[in-house]
Amino acid sequence: FLTNVINAFDFQACYAPPGGEAGMFWRDLSRFGDHTAFIEPDGRSLSYAALACAADELELPSGGLLLLALDNSIASYTFYLGALRQGCPAIVINAGDRERADRLLKTYAPRGSWSPARGPQRLNHDQ
Repeated sequence: FLTNVINAFDFQACYAPPGGEAGMFWRDLSRFGDHTAFIEPDGRSLSYAALACAADELELPSGGLLLLALDNSIASYTFYLGALRQGCPAIVINAGDRERADRLLKTYAPRGSWSPARGPQRLNHDQ
C-alpha cells in the first residue's frame, strides 16, 4: 500500500511549485489543504494545513542548534517540520537512543531539545 502511495505522489510538485522557483516542500505545506498528511495507528489524523499551522506555532529557540529525538508520531513530525519551517538547524536522532542524546547534548550544547517522552526543553547554554 505505501509503495502505491509513494509512487502516486507528485514529488516534483513539492520541489517546484507552479509558477514559482524550486523550493522545499515544508515551506508550502498548506497548499495541500485538508488532504491527510498523517494517520496514526489509533486512527488520529492530521491535514497538511493543520500540520503547517501546528509547526508554525511552536516556540523554538532561535539562533541555535536543536536536538530532536524523534519517533514515528505526528508530534515528532510536527517538531521536525517546525524546525525546518523556522530555519532552526537540528540534529535528528532516534527517540530511543538516550546514550547518543546525552553524548550529543554534551558535545554540541544545543539551545533546545525535544523528545516524545520529555517534550520540549529549553537548554541554557551560553553561546
